[in-house]
Amino acid sequence: MADNYIVLPGDLTGKKLKTISAVDSDDGIKKEKLVVGLEALDIEIGQVELKDADSDVQANIKAANTARTTATVVLATQPIDAAGKVLGKDAANTARTVATLVTPVQQVAADGVVDKLTTVTTVATVSALTGGGVAANATDSGNPVKVGGKYNASAPTLGDGDRGDLELDANGNTKTTLATQIAGEDLTNDVLKVEQRYSHHYQAAAAANVVVKAAAGFLHKIILGAWVTNGVIEVSDHASDGDGNIMLKITAAATNIDGFPKEIEVNASMVAGITADIVGFTDVTFIYR
Repeated sequence: MADNYIVLPGDLTGKKLKTISAVDSDDGIKKEKLVVGLEALDIEIGQVELKDADSDVQANIKAANTARTTATVVLATQPIDAAGKVLGKDAANTARTVATLVTPVQQVAADGVVDKLTTVTTVATVSALTGGGVAANATDSGNPVKVGGKYNASAPTLGDGDRGDLELDANGNTKTTLATQIAGEDLTNDVLKVEQRYSHHYQAAAAANVVVKAAAGFLHKIILGAWVTNGVIEVSDHASDGDGNIMLKITAAATNIDGFPKEIEVNASMVAGITADIVGFTDVTFIYR
């Protein structure tokens, strides 16, 4: 039998070789088989081929983000966490009753590059949004977003903090109300009551420089309570002088022609004040504001 040699790579210093005994073959011919084992020696494997179990096609174990142009058999793997537990494969929105590990994923493009969210796509239509679209009595379309209202035969009663609809009448007109009556409003009789409100100044005896109002005012009327032959009243636009800026003069006739009391309408504005000189007349009342 020829000598057999075993060539071992590298430095075997300090490594232990172990020889296993020869073995007889089944055909009666004795053959020696030398098995040498190495303990505590690193052995490098040059190439390992992984194949698909069904088609015998060689599996591609390139990085997942490597670009591919055709369908490629890839190596099946299981993601695990740091403790070695296999991560769950259920969809993220799957209901769970206990805490479950899930696999983090990234969206990649065809070339394997991870997609990044850079812009938000503008919503092209509001038809799918609550209150969007056209409808109602239709036709109108497009921009801008319209505001709608609601018709209620009876006005709703809202609670504190409630949201409410824009109220319309049966013809689509916006209903507006002051929610309370304004001054003088008589809803029962459908009228707005108006009344004149004035102050009055009564002068019992004749006198000079009778100050009715020492500031700007409005003289509505003068009421003469009794007839006096040749009585005279001068009214001035002045704060204190009855004849300082005469605006009105009244002179009684020699005889009582029209009867008394007599109301004399004036309705004049005074800028500086209302002051009068009264000669002869008694019981004179000035109505003003």
